[in-house]
Amino acid sequence: MEKDGDEIPVPSKSINIDPKTAKGYIVSPITVFPDLVKNELDNRAVKTNLTIPAWLKEIAEKQGVNYSKVFHTALMDYLEINQPHR
Repeated sequence: MEKDGDEIPVPSKSINIDPKTAKGYIVSPITVFPDLVKNELDNRAVKTNLTIPAWLKEIAEKQGVNYSKVFHTALMDYLEINQPHR
């Protein structure tokens, strides 16, 4: 909702149950931690495409380079980010 620009509903402070329909139902409070969910979604791995020279790819593959790790580290260094963004 936040990413879509939708208004986030305000949590209710009380429970209003219609007495006519309450019989047989169980009321259970639900606690939501939106910041934890947001952090988890923001830190998910996403696929991206990049282009490098063929000779460089050959050398990297021979040495078993993990492209994701190298790119991640290099990009954080380039952006002067000292720790993962949360």
